Amino acid sequence: MITEVQIKRCDSHLLRLRRIVSCIGAGLGMSRKEIEETENAVNEVCSKTADSSRDGSLSVKLGAHDSHMTVEITDPCLDCSSACSSEAYHAGVLERVGHLADRVELVRGDEGITVVITKYAAKQDPALSKPIRYLASVGTTSLQS
Repeated sequence: MITEVQIKRCDSHLLRLRRIVSCIGAGLGMSRKEIEETENAVNEVCSKTADSSRDGSLSVKLGAHDSHMTVEITDPCLDCSSACSSEAYHAGVLERVGHLADRVELVRGDEGITVVITKYAAKQDPALSKPIRYLASVGTTSLQS
């Protein structure tokens, strides 16, 4: 199941987005802690990315899969070079999100910058026992647990 929303940076929109994340997480059997971590990760990215966006508008795609949830937050107004070097990201946004989510990727695409957050229900990802490592490749920056 995929749910897509367009939001502007506004506390009421972020609150509604948290509710959607909570409903999807509960449907996947996530614990309350896993849901809250996912909500906080999404909120962190949305609030910091929208602060940098020219019009404060973001596209959010939430995916419910068998064992995990993905949240893709796209800002069409940013290009990768400005997002990767922006003060918000250097201040540790992606690192903080990496501690809340099981996987975080920064992807450059035709539609702008997309931050992809993955959270597994009941820690079903076998790679989660490994310490955080930072992966980088052309066009994608990842934080993985």
